[in-house]
Amino acid sequence: MATVESKLFEWGEASEGTDEDGLARPSRDTVSVALQIASELRNACVPVPLRMLQDGDGGIVFEWKHGASSDKLRLAASGRIEAMGFYDSKLVYRYPISFTFS
Repeated sequence: MATVESKLFEWGEASEGTDEDGLARPSRDTVSVALQIASELRNACVPVPLRMLQDGDGGIVFEWKHGASSDKLRLAASGRIEAMGFYDSKLVYRYPISFTFS
Protein backbone atom coordinates (compact mmCIF):
# COMPACT_ATOMS: atom_id res chain seq x y z
CA MET A 1 0.00 0.00 0.00
CA ALA A 2 3.01 2.27 -0.09
CA THR A 3 1.88 3.80 -3.38
CA VAL A 4 -1.63 4.40 -2.00
CA GLU A 5 -0.24 6.03 1.11
CA SER A 6 2.25 8.07 -0.94
CA LYS A 7 -0.59 9.38 -3.10
CA LEU A 8 -2.63 10.25 -0.01
CA PHE A 9 0.32 12.14 1.50
CA GLU A 10 0.64 14.04 -1.79
CA TRP A 11 -3.06 14.92 -1.71
CA GLY A 12 -2.72 15.99 1.94
CA GLU A 13 0.01 18.45 0.96
CA ALA A 14 -2.21 19.97 -1.75
CA SER A 15 -5.44 19.79 0.26
CA GLU A 16 -8.19 22.36 0.50
CA GLY A 17 -9.56 24.53 -2.27
CA THR A 18 -9.99 23.34 -5.82
CA ASP A 19 -7.77 21.84 -8.49
CA GLU A 20 -7.07 23.28 -11.95
CA ASP A 21 -10.45 21.94 -13.16
CA GLY A 22 -12.36 23.59 -10.32
CA LEU A 23 -13.03 20.31 -8.50
CA ALA A 24 -12.89 20.22 -4.69
CA ARG A 25 -9.76 18.64 -3.25
CA PRO A 26 -9.95 16.38 -0.18
CA SER A 27 -9.31 18.18 3.10
CA ARG A 28 -6.48 17.16 5.40
CA ASP A 29 -9.09 15.54 7.68
CA THR A 30 -10.45 13.47 4.77
CA VAL A 31 -6.92 12.44 3.77
CA SER A 32 -6.18 11.50 7.39
CA VAL A 33 -9.24 9.21 7.53
CA ALA A 34 -8.31 7.72 4.13
CA LEU A 35 -4.83 6.92 5.50
CA GLN A 36 -6.46 5.13 8.44
CA ILE A 37 -8.70 3.19 6.06
CA ALA A 38 -5.70 2.23 3.89
CA SER A 39 -3.88 1.00 6.99
CA GLU A 40 -6.88 -1.06 8.16
CA LEU A 41 -7.28 -2.58 4.68
CA ARG A 42 -3.58 -3.50 4.60
CA ASN A 43 -3.80 -5.02 8.11
CA ALA A 44 -6.80 -7.08 6.97
CA CYS A 45 -4.77 -8.35 3.96
CA VAL A 46 -7.17 -6.72 1.48
CA PRO A 47 -5.47 -6.47 -1.94
CA VAL A 48 -4.12 -3.07 -2.92
CA PRO A 49 -6.75 -1.08 -4.84
CA LEU A 50 -6.34 -0.94 -8.60
CA ARG A 51 -7.10 2.79 -8.50
CA MET A 52 -7.59 5.53 -5.99
CA LEU A 53 -9.05 8.83 -7.06
CA GLN A 54 -10.54 12.06 -5.81
CA ASP A 55 -14.29 12.22 -6.38
CA GLY A 56 -14.42 15.94 -7.24
CA ASP A 57 -16.53 16.75 -4.17
CA GLY A 58 -13.67 16.52 -1.67
CA GLY A 59 -13.93 12.75 -1.18
CA ILE A 60 -11.69 9.81 -1.99
CA VAL A 61 -12.57 6.56 -3.78
CA PHE A 62 -10.68 3.25 -3.59
CA GLU A 63 -11.46 0.89 -6.49
CA TRP A 64 -10.87 -2.81 -7.14
CA LYS A 65 -11.71 -4.62 -10.43
CA HIS A 66 -12.36 -8.29 -11.09
CA GLY A 67 -13.24 -8.89 -14.74
CA ALA A 68 -16.63 -7.27 -15.40
CA SER A 69 -17.09 -6.50 -11.69
CA SER A 70 -15.75 -3.63 -9.67
CA ASP A 71 -15.95 -2.71 -6.01
CA LYS A 72 -15.55 0.80 -4.66
CA LEU A 73 -15.08 2.18 -1.21
CA ARG A 74 -15.99 5.88 -1.10
CA LEU A 75 -15.02 8.23 1.69
CA ALA A 76 -17.15 11.36 1.26
CA ALA A 77 -15.94 14.77 2.41
CA SER A 78 -18.64 14.56 5.11
CA GLY A 79 -16.90 11.48 6.57
CA ARG A 80 -19.58 9.05 5.36
CA ILE A 81 -18.09 5.79 4.07
CA GLU A 82 -19.95 3.55 1.66
CA ALA A 83 -19.26 0.39 -0.30
CA MET A 84 -20.52 0.01 -3.85
CA GLY A 85 -20.37 -2.89 -6.27
CA PHE A 86 -20.87 -2.80 -10.02
CA TYR A 87 -21.26 -5.47 -12.68
CA ASP A 88 -20.97 -4.38 -16.32
CA SER A 89 -21.09 -0.79 -15.01
CA LYS A 90 -24.48 -1.37 -13.34
CA LEU A 91 -24.87 -0.80 -9.63
CA VAL A 92 -25.34 -4.13 -7.81
CA TYR A 93 -25.06 -2.98 -4.19
CA ARG A 94 -24.53 0.17 -2.19
CA TYR A 95 -24.48 0.45 1.58
CA PRO A 96 -22.89 2.52 4.35
CA ILE A 97 -20.04 0.99 6.32
CA SER A 98 -17.99 2.00 9.33
CA PHE A 99 -14.46 1.36 10.43
CA THR A 100 -13.15 1.02 13.95
CA PHE A 101 -9.65 2.45 13.88
CA SER A 102 -7.06 1.04 16.24
